[in-house]
Amino acid sequence: MEIWEPLLLGSGEKPTGWDTPDVIASALGISDRVVEKESGDVESGSFAARLTTKDLTAPPPIGTLTVPGVLALGTIIFDPLTLEVDVVGGLAMSERPEGLVGYYSYAPATGDTMSISVVAFKEGAQIGGGVFQSSVASSGYEAFTLPIAYATADVPDTIRVVILSSSGFGSAVAGSSLLVDNMMFTGISSVDGLAAAGIKTTLYPNPTSDFLNVENPKDVTLTAEVFNINGTKVAEELLPSGLNQIAVGNYPAGMYMVRISENGQFLYSGKFRVVN
Repeated sequence: MEIWEPLLLGSGEKPTGWDTPDVIASALGISDRVVEKESGDVESGSFAARLTTKDLTAPPPIGTLTVPGVLALGTIIFDPLTLEVDVVGGLAMSERPEGLVGYYSYAPATGDTMSISVVAFKEGAQIGGGVFQSSVASSGYEAFTLPIAYATADVPDTIRVVILSSSGFGSAVAGSSLLVDNMMFTGISSVDGLAAAGIKTTLYPNPTSDFLNVENPKDVTLTAEVFNINGTKVAEELLPSGLNQIAVGNYPAGMYMVRISENGQFLYSGKFRVVN
């Protein structure tokens, strides 16, 4: 959870590419936040996301609501008349991820449960999904693995991820706190880092025999580190904004990983194959 951006309204931040209830809360004049950037307790890198279930007081006629900390790869919708909450949309996808992995640390209020859910869609229809839940307090960060079970052989065009510090909007218990960090999809090459949701880095051609084209969508220079399958760094390149090329013609044939960062903060990782 390295890249954060200001909320559209009010004070506070959210992880880039993710939605939180704080965006709606700001529009309602609520200053308290249920998702916050955590720098003191992280699994790796500089930041994690802290999700906390809180009692928030909105202007009449809404009143006080118990709102879980929520992160969504999608758009959170709130109806102030019915108080119903939904998540729509998601992250555009052109591959078929096998699952979601990452790290979490949970301090539940009595009787509460955290959850991480993934739903895969094809042309608006659900074709797969999975859920990870825990009601047990963590002594520190623990790894989680969330396999995606598919009902069809289709490749999804959208993936929705929803992370909750409580079991739901209707049964949230104030005081539950959930930390999440260092999440990524497994089984795909083009979007490995969920921390980089919304950072559209493209690697092509893949496989390649001479050059790897790398698109830098940001307005600042990034750093690309290339590692072989044994984890040995074989190259490091600066990537100005726009299209860049990394020469790989002298690499032995095989699989490689490229890790892209900004001032030491991880943004994206992807895999490519060299053929001779």
